[in-house]
Amino acid sequence: MMSMDAPQLISSYERAVASIDVDRLLDLYAEDARVFDGTSAWQYTSRDEWRAAVDMWFRHLAGNGACEIREPRVAGSDTILVLSGLACYGADDREGGRTEVVSRFTQVWEPGDNGPRITHEHTSLPLDDACERPLPQPGS
Repeated sequence: MMSMDAPQLISSYERAVASIDVDRLLDLYAEDARVFDGTSAWQYTSRDEWRAAVDMWFRHLAGNGACEIREPRVAGSDTILVLSGLACYGADDREGGRTEVVSRFTQVWEPGDNGPRITHEHTSLPLDDACERPLPQPGS
């Protein structure tokens, strides 16, 4: 069973995303996880709903997955952990290019029967008020 150790939880999430394995990633989420994603839908109210979105995301990827949570901030206790930072995702796409995105990222982890699980996740991209397009990524 995984403890509520923030560096370990961050690493488990990064490795799961980088694996481009839907089941491996979804295993980190509680059955009733609520996800506010930056695209596609206002919210996903269960792991099963979120599975469809993750499956569609991963189907566009061909390999060489990468994920890094930058500038992590952590608050919590033995019963809840809140993690925020910048999520940097990358992978080779099926057209022969490389897809990369950085999003703002917050997760809530809570203990579960089989170890900590993500019970809430929120990702977003800031929009430029003038043109309503995402602002340039940090460091670009």
